[in-house]
Amino acid sequence: MAIVAQTANPVYSLIVRPEIKSFADLKGKIIGLSTPGDTITLSTVRLLANKGIKASDFQAKAVVGTGARFDCLKSGECVAVPMGQPEDLGAIKQGYPRLGFTYEAGADLIFNVDMTQACLGRKE
Repeated sequence: MAIVAQTANPVYSLIVRPEIKSFADLKGKIIGLSTPGDTITLSTVRLLANKGIKASDFQAKAVVGTGARFDCLKSGECVAVPMGQPEDLGAIKQGYPRLGFTYEAGADLIFNVDMTQACLGRKE
């Protein structure tokens, strides 16, 4: 049973390579995401959809961790990645633009939750 949602609608920046000027520029390219089903991936895919980019318009590469995703971006293998703070601000200082924020995708995703096992009526 979930008892507390610690972070609803987490804020990640969609950081892109300098040659990417618009969401349309992402079509046909590799975007470094987290694992499938992760709220980072889900919110980024929603952001892209809100900007007219369908899942079939890009290739997704599973890259776990903001630092690893930034490495993928710097190497040129990925053209866009979601990054957490403060790493996103460091990437921007290095010349990688922010194309958008994941919170623009809507506020119904929960990043992490505290869980407990219901023990009502049990004697131990």
